[in-house]
Amino acid sequence: MIASSLVLASFMGTFPAAAAGGAQQPMSSECCDSQQQPAPLPGGSQGTIVLEAGKITFSGELVDGTGPVFAAFQGSWLEAESFTWNLREGRLLLGPGTWHMPTGNLSFSGANLLPGRSAGALEDPGYLGESGSPSVSAQRLYLQSGGEWKLHGLEATACSCPGECQPWSIAARRAWVRPGQGLRFTGGLLRVAGLPVLPLPVGYMALASRKSGLLLPLLEWTPDGYQFGVPFYLVMGPSADATLTPTYRGTRGPRLLSEFRYALAEGEGGELDAEGGYDMSQERWRGAMSWQHGWAPGRLRSAADLVLVSDADYPDDIWDDYLARQLPFHEARLLLGSGPFRLEHDSFQDNYDAPQSLLLATFSRPARGVGRLAFRDQLDMGLAGVGKSSTALDESWVFGRAGVGSSAILPLGPARLEADLGASGLLLRGLGLQDPQLAARASADSSLRITIPMWADHGAWRHLLQPSLAAGGSLWGNMGQLPDLAPELPEVPTWWLGPRLESRWLEQAAIPLHGWAEVLLSPDGLLPSISAWYQKNAWSASLLGEARWDLSGAYQVPMAAVELRHDDAVLDAWLRLIHAQQAISQDQFTAGLAWTLPLLADRWTPSWRVRMDARDGTLLEHALGLSFESRCHCLLVGIDATWAEDRETPGISFRLDAGSFNR
Repeated sequence: MIASSLVLASFMGTFPAAAAGGAQQPMSSECCDSQQQPAPLPGGSQGTIVLEAGKITFSGELVDGTGPVFAAFQGSWLEAESFTWNLREGRLLLGPGTWHMPTGNLSFSGANLLPGRSAGALEDPGYLGESGSPSVSAQRLYLQSGGEWKLHGLEATACSCPGECQPWSIAARRAWVRPGQGLRFTGGLLRVAGLPVLPLPVGYMALASRKSGLLLPLLEWTPDGYQFGVPFYLVMGPSADATLTPTYRGTRGPRLLSEFRYALAEGEGGELDAEGGYDMSQERWRGAMSWQHGWAPGRLRSAADLVLVSDADYPDDIWDDYLARQLPFHEARLLLGSGPFRLEHDSFQDNYDAPQSLLLATFSRPARGVGRLAFRDQLDMGLAGVGKSSTALDESWVFGRAGVGSSAILPLGPARLEADLGASGLLLRGLGLQDPQLAARASADSSLRITIPMWADHGAWRHLLQPSLAAGGSLWGNMGQLPDLAPELPEVPTWWLGPRLESRWLEQAAIPLHGWAEVLLSPDGLLPSISAWYQKNAWSASLLGEARWDLSGAYQVPMAAVELRHDDAVLDAWLRLIHAQQAISQDQFTAGLAWTLPLLADRWTPSWRVRMDARDGTLLEHALGLSFESRCHCLLVGIDATWAEDRETPGISFRLDAGSFNR
């Protein structure tokens, strides 16, 4: 009996008898069927072919095997329905199957291979590389030395609709393929919906999702006229890449956009974006740069953020985002930490007359328990310094702050007692040239809250109620006259007292609604606040607000936000109203709509968004868009037009995504 596993050595057709089970066997003998289906092989070593089949027979110089058949050699393996091995010629014939390689899978209807010469041909080959790369089919494939393939009758596309009319494809008479890298072709033709559109005498396509090369061009219409650019994508290793995009923009001239991304480990890395060029309309060099970085090896933590612009008018002249144009700034932030220690520095400039900087050092011990008492953020100390200067020197100050705080929780049967204690000191010095000033403030803060959770079931719903009673106060004293640097130094009430109510409606599988409300009584009057959030299937709604009522009955709403949203596979619509004092988004109403229409499996998505000033109804920004995505997920075409209050002409951007042509 001959085993149904063969080892064929030397690639020249010699077949040691020992590999067939030990003793010499008549070449006309037949092996019996194997009792178990062999497992896929990991691949033979150089100079060795390993064959496994459900049944192997010998006839003269031929060895035949019937399925399932596995052939392993040179680090890859083939799976086929049958094989025939010609011992004299060293030729391996395979029936329909698949060639599994590290760079992808190659299917075929038949194979005629000479493994010893790394040569052969495959009929009706189809190559599928890594995810996101194009699929390739042809009439015939020839193996060539050096690992390159030669194809006749090429058809290549990134679309995933086999057997159907592809949204786009490239056909060519001849092509040469480097598996896992790319293919070059001659005599090509671009087809759209099966119709010939554009001849391509020569061309190249990447067969990897991350492959250096040119991306699809970008085309936009800006207030300065058209903008055209051709991105170049550069792979710098398995964890780093860069994109360089030379552009030309209307009356302003050439500009270079760049993006560099890197990863040090999982969840650790950063991104550097820079842009700039010579502005012909202003006859000067202009640009901007931003950098974000995070690194946390072991106990050490670090992070950095940097934003720089060349001049105050650059965001307003160049950037497309409406909110980013409203507040030009410089900012640099740095974080260093190890274990419980943390050091932060933030330097920013919200306008070019008032630079500010902040330095904060903290030491925080982790939460721990002592008996029934649980400490939360047991110790937190900090030291900060801020300098603010302007043209009015008597408003220039520097100050330092130190504080310590502790929080504890004590369960008392069904109730829970929470206590917070804190103390801080503040030292300020004016920088005026005529009359330097010195001021200080010390404060001690405390709060005590008792919470009693109660609940009741009503069918499938559970109503959870958590009323709480809170009290607190602050004792503070001043030395000298404190400057008006709000919101950096907000005044706190000397005492406060009030109830807090938390409520949730629970389902068996979700929490569709929960929220809390709080009303505090202070020497300045009532300080109510509320928060609520709801979600059920595709619907969600949220409410957040704070208010102040003074003793005279006057009130103000320093902050309020309401949002209603519906988001599913067809409709994404939202309404948002924001009111916030001393914020860029003060009193703004925004709304948006994106409606996806599946027509014959293709997806058309019209969209609309608007931003308004909620105080006087001024239209700040609105946009219309339309995109098309093919059912084969290989073609997306979109156009967006944006009108803004601070722009005389609309901005129009075009988007084209053809799968492998984008990074």
